[in-house]
Amino acid sequence: MNYSKQEERSEIMKIKILSQEYEVIEEKVIDRDGNLLGQVNLITNEISICSDMPKEKKEITLLHEILHAILQQLAFHEECDNENLISGLSTGIYQVLRDNKNLFTF
Repeated sequence: MNYSKQEERSEIMKIKILSQEYEVIEEKVIDRDGNLLGQVNLITNEISICSDMPKEKKEITLLHEILHAILQQLAFHEECDNENLISGLSTGIYQVLRDNKNLFTF
């Protein structure tokens, strides 16, 4: 697939994670093999999310990548590399937040 950068990416939002601003971008392809649903780049402060997923899956994937960024910035490198831990936490936290909309008020 040969997409131009414009066709391949579209910015969806900016978020702050531990005082760092990240650009969240939807992309048709995250990696060459097509295996990744999302990826965080701590050098460019970008989070890429696969655009070809249902909304709920995108949100869980975004939370997954946010957890990677938090753990990496706090130097929890071993935990950051534990995909089972990150996947479980992202799915669990997403469910709690979705099912308890009044949990927090900001």
